[in-house]
Amino acid sequence: MTLDDIGYIDETPRDYAQALTACHDITSLRKSVERFACIADDARIIVWSMTADDWPIFKAGFDLERRGMFAGERWASLYAAVMMPEIMVQVTLIAHHFRVPWGTAFVRCMQTGMIVSNDGVAKWKGAKRGTNHQDAIA
Repeated sequence: MTLDDIGYIDETPRDYAQALTACHDITSLRKSVERFACIADDARIIVWSMTADDWPIFKAGFDLERRGMFAGERWASLYAAVMMPEIMVQVTLIAHHFRVPWGTAFVRCMQTGMIVSNDGVAKWKGAKRGTNHQDAIA
C-alpha cells in the first residue's frame, strides 16, 4: 500500500486490525505491518525490533486487548503502537469528530498539509521520521 492508495471511503484501520488478527507468528506480523508501513511506521519499527521470543508475549497481550481486557502497562508501553499506530489514532479522532470515513479524514489531512509524506511515510507536519514512539522501544 502507498499513501496514494488510500481513498475517500477507505476504512484502513479496520483492514489493518483484520490483518493483525490473522497473524500467527512474528513473520506474518511483520508482513502484515509492512503492508501498511506508509501509515504505520511506528508499528513497523517495533515489529522489526521484535524477536521470535517476543511473539508469544505480544500475542497474549493482543488477545487480551481484543477481548476488552487491559494487557498491562509494560505490554502497552511496548506494543500499543502496533495495535494502533499514531497516524491511525489521530486520523480516527478527526474522522469521528466530523463523522466521515477514515479515508476522507486522511485524504483531507494530506491535502491541507496536516499530514505530509516523508519518503512515502505519512507524518504529522513537523514530525521527524522515527521519533514518535522511540520511548516505547527503548
